[in-house]
Amino acid sequence: MDLVLIAPQATPPVAKILDYGKFRYEQERRDRKNRTKKSQEVKEIRLGYNTGDGDFQVKINQAKRFISEGHRIKLRLKLVGRENAFSFKAPELLQKA
Repeated sequence: MDLVLIAPQATPPVAKILDYGKFRYEQERRDRKNRTKKSQEVKEIRLGYNTGDGDFQVKINQAKRFISEGHRIKLRLKLVGRENAFSFKAPELLQKA
């Protein structure tokens, strides 16, 4: 058992009697867990040309949730078949998002 200083900046400083090896292991484990959460993942949201307004709002809310969690998002608008004839409207749809 060791005397470990837990919070030296507190008034008065906090110290505990515990196993230092176990304390250090748990602290490293917490640090490792926090370090992995900070990595940014790119989330992709797929939209179609004929996506309805309700579905469009669901996708927008999903994108907002991803951004609030710290992820980056990528919007993908898929045009299939005759939708390619209206490709000039694609930037308008993405701006709406």
